Amino acid sequence: MENEKEIYLYEDDVLPNFLKFSTIPIKEQIKSEYEQKILKVKKDFYISGNKKKELAEWYLELIENQTDKFLIEEDSFNFSVIPVMYLDTPPSSMSEIDRDLIIVRKHMDNLSFTKKENNQQSQQQQEQQQQQPKQHNTLIYNKLVSQLIIQVHRLIDIFIKESLCILYNELSDLSDQYSIDIYLNNPLVPLNSIEQQEQQEQQQQQQQQQYQQQQQQQQPQPQPPSSGQIKIYNTMALNKEFNFNEFQNNCRQIIERIQRKPQNKMEEINFSPLIELLKDTNHLNKMQQYDKDFFLMDHSILSADDPVVGVTGFVLNRLHRLENELKTIQQHWNSTSINSFNQNYQTSSHRR
Repeated sequence: MENEKEIYLYEDDVLPNFLKFSTIPIKEQIKSEYEQKILKVKKDFYISGNKKKELAEWYLELIENQTDKFLIEEDSFNFSVIPVMYLDTPPSSMSEIDRDLIIVRKHMDNLSFTKKENNQQSQQQQEQQQQQPKQHNTLIYNKLVSQLIIQVHRLIDIFIKESLCILYNELSDLSDQYSIDIYLNNPLVPLNSIEQQEQQEQQQQQQQQQYQQQQQQQQPQPQPPSSGQIKIYNTMALNKEFNFNEFQNNCRQIIERIQRKPQNKMEEINFSPLIELLKDTNHLNKMQQYDKDFFLMDHSILSADDPVVGVTGFVLNRLHRLENELKTIQQHWNSTSINSFNQNYQTSSHRR
């Protein structure tokens, strides 16, 4: 009897549904219009991984294009002197290559971060730095990075809300079916009309600021957003008490518990899409956190295998790639190499 008590695992016991926090199965609970749209229209796009792929492709292209545009508009960066096959074709102007390299390094310095040091700064000085990193006062941060963060994070917010809604409903339903005594709290809460309006106005204000900046740059841009009806994704928000790590752990436990069920009592369930969606959501959540803490965090403790890069990191990555290309051109096409290339080209032309 004692041995039976030792091997008995409460978590593996099949509990009746009345022990659930909610006595109403998830499928029978009343859902908002937004939740219904997510589950009926958008779910398959998320589950397949296509939504994350589409989002990632969009923000990677946006960040690279906007970074290049910033360099051209602010410093007349000359992309035309960088050959596509720069190891085979010399640049049209080495002096322009030198100037481009100076421009890139200037902005890299403005966004540079250092390892945290155990220096003798006062606590007050450290608190001031945490409130406003010096990099936030630079031109590239204010005109490029901060604007990109607003654009990208807005769509990441929507992705996180909708993916959490799918995970909550799918895994709660399975938890009901297999009487798993792990409870998921709904991560989304409805906003009242005042909160919805405030959120809508805040987004419109951000969009208006972007539009005004674009107008000042005299670039053809779409018309400024008008104050229409409240968007459906503004009718719900993440619960302020929502704990992502706790939710993530509970989701994994539900999956593990169902997988441990005897094979003859369950249908073959492919959990891979839900596990991948959970990973995607965690990845984007970390992206937002990294952008918030980028200039304050200790980068030396981050794993080299960490795949998460925020918007700020992607801008720096683009600058680093340009720097490496320009340095390679400088080193490869010194004056001797260019003279040799020109002589060979002239000789081959005469032979023709």
